[in-house]
Amino acid sequence: MHRRGMTLTETLLVISIIGLLLAMTFPAIQAARHAGWRTACASNLRQMGQAIEGYVGIHGTYPPGAERGYSLHVKLLPHLEQDALYRRIDFTLDAESGNLQVVATHLPVYVCPVESPLAKWVTPFGREIAGSNYAGNFGSGVPAYGYNGVFRHVYAPGESTDYPEGPVSPANVTDGLARTAAMSEIVMSDGTRSRLRVNWNTARSLTAPSEFDAFCSYCRTEQHAKGNAWARGRPWTYGEVGYTMYNHAITPNQQSCINGSFVQEGAYTAASLHLGGVNVLFADGHTEFISDHVSTQIWRALGSRNGKDRSEP
Repeated sequence: MHRRGMTLTETLLVISIIGLLLAMTFPAIQAARHAGWRTACASNLRQMGQAIEGYVGIHGTYPPGAERGYSLHVKLLPHLEQDALYRRIDFTLDAESGNLQVVATHLPVYVCPVESPLAKWVTPFGREIAGSNYAGNFGSGVPAYGYNGVFRHVYAPGESTDYPEGPVSPANVTDGLARTAAMSEIVMSDGTRSRLRVNWNTARSLTAPSEFDAFCSYCRTEQHAKGNAWARGRPWTYGEVGYTMYNHAITPNQQSCINGSFVQEGAYTAASLHLGGVNVLFADGHTEFISDHVSTQIWRALGSRNGKDRSEP
């Protein structure tokens, strides 16, 4: 029996149907992929939460966000089965530019899988710098609230500072561990001018408490010409705001800004490549996915350990 081949019209119709099916399927595949990345990122945060709990169990406080320039990520190494790496660190060297082999060490627990191609990165100067997609919360915004988050600097005796020094203890978290953010996601720098990968410099400083909301609006809505395109999350060893610490001044997935020339008074925003929000690790160890559309009031309250209108323990 003779079988008739498809006409050109029929062939084009089949191709169109296949194309339509692929077009319908692709968003579902992408959504599933992003959901998997989001879950993996949350898993990393939970591991870091367990490491923080281990540190608190020994020291009675949360690790400092920065001590002698070194990050909370460094302090957590012994609690993440990285004792050997921790012992290789020479703490007499600069946390950002010293210990080059350690700085170049990629730790998967510190990197969200969606950002893994950037995990180990070579600068134009030929230096390898590994990064982290997770940063510690230092509060709701220094100009208005001080360091009212879970992590803050530990200063050397006699070192001048305008802000309180010393690590935070769980007893200082009077808002409740389950409603106080400990860590969240950031998008790592890669040397580009990508909106979420740069700590931008605002053209003017607005550092008075009464100017805080104006600064945040200025940071969020303006296009800024200058900024540090090498800092966010890199290196993971360096403890400083904008590098391995973030705040709740501005809701997720907005720009981050240095306040003119004032670094501590800036807005360093949680951000991710997930759809619609960021993962947040809370001080009790659980994680939640927080929407980009969370209100500023709620977001700042989650960033505070002791009431968003109070800046001290």
